[in-house]
Amino acid sequence: MQFYLRNNRFTRGLKAASLLAVLTVGQAASATTAPKAPVMAQPDVVYDYQDQFLANHSSSAFDSALEFVNMAGITKNLSLLLLQDIKKDSTVQSAIPRLGMDAVQSRVIAAIRAAQKRHQGKWNEVLANIYSQHFTTRELRSIMTERETSPHFLTMLQLQETISEAVRTEGQAVFVQAKADVLGTLNVTFAQ
Repeated sequence: MQFYLRNNRFTRGLKAASLLAVLTVGQAASATTAPKAPVMAQPDVVYDYQDQFLANHSSSAFDSALEFVNMAGITKNLSLLLLQDIKKDSTVQSAIPRLGMDAVQSRVIAAIRAAQKRHQGKWNEVLANIYSQHFTTRELRSIMTERETSPHFLTMLQLQETISEAVRTEGQAVFVQAKADVLGTLNVTFAQ
């Protein structure tokens, strides 16, 4: 699901910056991903996720960072990183000629969704921990409310390489476990 804030340009910029921060985990295992059609907002409904973020005044930087990564959609990258890695795995590649691309694709997606549900909490904590090390509650709120005009937005963009490295290091254990879960599920599924 996509988050649509009042300024869609900010949403894309923040997501692009966030993806840069975490894409390197999947790149360590290397991959690319096919774009997925976004869930479109209803025309008559105003989705204002930033108000929800602002209404909850967490006292800790970690809590605020956890809210921030959720509201910004940064947490959704775990499934993308898994897909990037899994689709190149020999288990998947060898199943395509036997079962067909559509059957393999649907099974891979189901396995990734299941693993994401099991590991998303820990992944979100990794991301929140990293962002809380670099930004205060006030700075994160400023980025969410002021978007590109926030005095901290440029800092966030400048820190992307540092954040990427931290995600690669701190998120590796969660990523490896989630990947093992997906491959274990696929081995059983493809054997049937």
